[in-house]
Amino acid sequence: MAARRENPRQNPNMDGFTTSREWTAFRLTILNRDDWRCVNCGRDVKGPGRARVDHIKPRRTHPWLAFEPSNCRTLCPTCDNARHAEKGGAPGADVRGCDINGLPLDPNHPWYGDGSRLPYAVDDDDLHA
Repeated sequence: MAARRENPRQNPNMDGFTTSREWTAFRLTILNRDDWRCVNCGRDVKGPGRARVDHIKPRRTHPWLAFEPSNCRTLCPTCDNARHAEKGGAPGADVRGCDINGLPLDPNHPWYGDGSRLPYAVDDDDLHA
């Protein structure tokens, strides 16, 4: 099966940023600053695929903070995945699952229709994001 190519317009991670020399050098600065440990759980992140440098305020919405050390931190894959789950996952990802009451987690789920069934208050703009 052939690998599917992503369209850079649909995936902001495909814009060449993470492969740039500037990011590679900056990333190492952050990893060294954090002593190659996850700042959340303290796990050692040395080794292939174990270190993630996370933008606290997303690069997509705060591009001027992309190289700001105070906006970046080292995370292990587990903490990074949990963080992105809190934010609704990666851009464009479906929010799946339900809460303990069986209600969909995604406020755009068809069950909620116009939003009148939502168990919490939501601005109209949130329903059409």
